[in-house]
Amino acid sequence: MTHLNKNLKYLSLQQHFSYSDKENSIISSMILRGLEMLPDSLEYLDLFLVTDPYDLKIFLNNCKHVRLNKLLVKNFKTKNVDIVFNILKEFVREQKVENFAYLVDSWFNPDDLEHRNLEKLVDEFQHFVKMKRYDDLILNPFDI
Repeated sequence: MTHLNKNLKYLSLQQHFSYSDKENSIISSMILRGLEMLPDSLEYLDLFLVTDPYDLKIFLNNCKHVRLNKLLVKNFKTKNVDIVFNILKEFVREQKVENFAYLVDSWFNPDDLEHRNLEKLVDEFQHFVKMKRYDDLILNPFDI
């Protein structure tokens, strides 16, 4: 990790999803726990996982030394989407992340309280941080 600490600026992690929700959750948790110590040089982080709020909070607490310019999170989990957003919101605010995108990989359901709550949270957060569309922030390896 010492060698990467000076050179790693862009990190994009995408989980290959299986048909089992439980298996997907376990793999995503293992990925976040395995990334305990990100290098200081990291500017761009893109996570496409089944995001568990507890694992995400621990992961972000371990990343407070990193000064990210872009944070993208695509959440494949359809539960606790508002809780995950709140955790991300606090991190983005505290760390002054300039570019932030959060995408839930499911259809918006106006009857789902979590989805309505998430929409409200995003609207409120727009006053503090300019959120961007996930597709507008994602880097293509050929762009680097």
